[in-house]
Amino acid sequence: MQEKSMYKRYKDKEISSNEYQDWSSQKNGYKNIVDYREQYYAKNRDTLIKKQIEKYWNNRENIRTRNSILRHSSGQNKSLSENKECGAYLGIYIAERILSHMFDNVQRMSYGNPGYDFICNKGYKIEVKSACLCKIISRYKHEYFSWRFTIKKNRTADYFLLLAFDNRNDLNPMHIWLIKRGEIIETIFTKVCINDKQLLSIQNIIRSINKYSKYELPSKLEKIKNCCISLKK
Repeated sequence: MQEKSMYKRYKDKEISSNEYQDWSSQKNGYKNIVDYREQYYAKNRDTLIKKQIEKYWNNRENIRTRNSILRHSSGQNKSLSENKECGAYLGIYIAERILSHMFDNVQRMSYGNPGYDFICNKGYKIEVKSACLCKIISRYKHEYFSWRFTIKKNRTADYFLLLAFDNRNDLNPMHIWLIKRGEIIETIFTKVCINDKQLLSIQNIIRSINKYSKYELPSKLEKIKNCCISLKK
């Protein structure tokens, strides 16, 4: 009669999970499962910490989205079309609504779809980000205005479409940038892949804006301006 394998014994509950894990670890040159975990963590510490941080922020964002939906459905929140202070107002009601009518044959994703908002007619996944000018005070007490786009180290989207408005009340489009995944962007101080950015800040000064001139879509900007005029009526 053929002797049972350790895995079969484990599945038949003849040995415990710890006993099976110890045996498997010893088979691969470790003392036991504890020794394996300690060495694995030591070798992959930076990657594991990075994953934990990303998981934390993803969960936090999911909770915020869920709570927002619950408040809206219960009547505690105004509708997006009425609530300009809501974070989703600019990104969903204005930006995504405009762009779904601006580009031909695009497939719009459902609210909260992770990683991208549209699929264009060529199959590219497009993440739409919008921002209004905000005043920033540096640690040296210098004041400047910039647009801040939350990229969140997104590696799913093929393109990032960035919409820059003046403010939430007037909603005058000032710039539109289309940046491809993997693009090395040049900030004021350094060069970095856009997918490695948690937050992309573009200052409203000539030196900063010129660095993004090759990503500008001037013809689309005119269409957006006309669309915004229609929405205000």
